[in-house]
Amino acid sequence: MRRKKVTLAWISNDSARRASLKKRRLGLMKKMSELTTLCGSKACLIIYSLDESELMAWSSR
Repeated sequence: MRRKKVTLAWISNDSARRASLKKRRLGLMKKMSELTTLCGSKACLIIYSLDESELMAWSSR
């Protein structure tokens, strides 16, 4: 059984949009961590959000 295709649309509810961004950001960081561990390579991830004043950066050690 496969997943439904996700439709890309603007989330009008501010709190739901922030929660979705937070979940996706954590998922993306986890995937980057797994990839660098499995492949033995180095990587850097920079995420910028208009709602937040700071950049979120992740880099492999």
